[in-house]
Amino acid sequence: MSVDKKKLWLLLVALALILVLVLVLCVTSCEDKKGKLPQVGLCLRQYEADSEYGRLLEKCLTEAGYQVRVQDAMNDQTRQTEQIKALLDEGVVLLVIEPVIAEAAEDTVSLLMKENVPAVFVGNKPEKAMGMWNRLSFVGSAEDQLGQLQGGIILQVDNRGDLNEDGQVSCLVISGPEDDTKAKSQAEGCINVLVTEGLLVEQIQTSWGDWTGESGRLRCAKALSQYGKDIEVIFCGNEEITLGALDAVRSGGWQIGRDYYLAGVGAVEKLHTDYMTGTVVYDLEKMAQQVLSTGKALINGETVEREYYVNLYVLTAETDLE
Repeated sequence: MSVDKKKLWLLLVALALILVLVLVLCVTSCEDKKGKLPQVGLCLRQYEADSEYGRLLEKCLTEAGYQVRVQDAMNDQTRQTEQIKALLDEGVVLLVIEPVIAEAAEDTVSLLMKENVPAVFVGNKPEKAMGMWNRLSFVGSAEDQLGQLQGGIILQVDNRGDLNEDGQVSCLVISGPEDDTKAKSQAEGCINVLVTEGLLVEQIQTSWGDWTGESGRLRCAKALSQYGKDIEVIFCGNEEITLGALDAVRSGGWQIGRDYYLAGVGAVEKLHTDYMTGTVVYDLEKMAQQVLSTGKALINGETVEREYYVNLYVLTAETDLE
């Protein structure tokens, strides 16, 4: 082989090796990009109480191309704060947060601002914290709407809740933690609607606790055991509490519509099987889609509204679900 041919051959071999190396680097880079989806932290106050909504949020975000890190604070603010810190350290591009305590969100926002990571708050609106930064938004329902709609369910009943016809409506309210603004608003709203309509209302008990079904069942059972049919109307703060209360009523040998009226949240499948008087329903699909679109806009640095509200709607025992 001549010198010129040998040099040409060596040059071709070198070019081939360079080409192979470039291809390997490209494939590796593509695999890395494919395997490293942008991360979004989904920080829920209490997963059991928000399991359906949590699953919908996770599904929407995942289908949009994000790796979702779900965190359950178990109704513990300190735990949630530590979870948020850990997610920020891991490089999330967005946090979706349901605050355990709305007032504590100011510290959370300070952490977000330091790392320049936007957030969408859901469920429990942190009123003061929302004004701290322009990379925040809230998606939910108007806090006073739930209670108002529940009170409206009772007003639609022929006797307007006065089962024993003694001239007043005696109510049991079972809601979440007493320091939760959403719980307080629901508890006050359902009673205020009845009073505003001119009814004489006896608020036998407002039972504060957590948002779980077991808590709802135990508190309802205890109240029914203590007050019996002195109670005429039961208002429930969320779907889990509603299911727990219905179980307590049934287990005690009572019947909704005959012994008590019950205005719940969700639990649509119980409308006819348990003769639930009525229920307020969240449009969870619409809320989850709004969280997704708002979150994507925040990630892209776009301007968003400070608050987005999705209306609730009412179903009653007379509603045809077919």
